[in-house]
Amino acid sequence: MNKQENSDEIIREALWNAAIIRFFSVFDGPNALKLDILKELPERAQEAYDFFNTYRNKHVAHKVNPIDQIKAGVILSDPSIGVKKIEGIGNLSMNDASYDDAEFVDSLGRLTDALLKQVEKEIKTWSDRFLQEAKVQPIDDLYKLPALRVVVPNSDHLHRRRT
Repeated sequence: MNKQENSDEIIREALWNAAIIRFFSVFDGPNALKLDILKELPERAQEAYDFFNTYRNKHVAHKVNPIDQIKAGVILSDPSIGVKKIEGIGNLSMNDASYDDAEFVDSLGRLTDALLKQVEKEIKTWSDRFLQEAKVQPIDDLYKLPALRVVVPNSDHLHRRRT
């Protein structure tokens, strides 16, 4: 990929798509954030969320849209030189370049920052409540609880459908 002339563009587009996908992944699945959290964000956050959600649906997740176009054509010689002939074929293409638009990138960044601050606030509130609840439990009962652990899933989880 590094040998391609436009590898920087490919990387920017890949990073942009990854950022869009990753941002919306926090609103999907059994442990997802509820959309109500957007009400706690600064003004116009819902509008930004809606814009990027529509953008994701049209240009990332289901990339079939009128922006992506390619037209093939015949390249003809300049008739003013006296010889009319076919020189070859070529194409014109147009695709989405929002990943290169500083305003888009900045808007998604601001939305992400605002969401992160709100999530951190909610985690703090939840943690404080959890700690207060734990403090009223008999200490010996807490020591009898099983230790926390995480289990690395095997590759079978890749083939399971989400529930």
